[in-house]
Amino acid sequence: VKTLEDAMGEKPLVPTQDGGYAKAENVFYPESTPLRKLVKSSGMYSDSSLLHPYIRKDAKESERCFDVMAKAGVKEINASDLLCWLEEQSCKWFKNKTNKWLCSLYIYFNRRWSESELERIKELPLVRLENGEHVCVSDQLVYFPPETDEDLEDIKPLLNDLRILKSTLLRKEGYNDIKAFL
Repeated sequence: VKTLEDAMGEKPLVPTQDGGYAKAENVFYPESTPLRKLVKSSGMYSDSSLLHPYIRKDAKESERCFDVMAKAGVKEINASDLLCWLEEQSCKWFKNKTNKWLCSLYIYFNRRWSESELERIKELPLVRLENGEHVCVSDQLVYFPPETDEDLEDIKPLLNDLRILKSTLLRKEGYNDIKAFL
């Protein structure tokens, strides 16, 4: 007699976020809601599915169900997995992401990064400049935009020479997390 876990590995029985079912090996479980949103809108694991959000390891009513899913082969993803995936993306890929998505990423990394990951994060072209270019902070000096129109006027002659962070990135929810991350 096959166990439920074996069956989930052989047949599409694991409930997914999109309302369907998949084999356990093709389903991932993001460690947090912010990571779920980032993964869903990034294209990460686009050939796979995310576990239905009502099945969580941190919810008492679904804890046992989650344990069965994990034993069947559903894989948890975390900040380190996201970082590995982002390291494979091109600068063009980052340019195609929205300001909102970048801000969500900044907030997520500000709350989740570890010291060992910081150097790797600095190597990613995460910083969007006013001119739309993306740079890595490890090899580019980037300035925060002026806070007032007067300050902007003062540096206007230098704007083409300075690498200035896209000001709209700092006008989003989570300003403190975004600024702290950058």
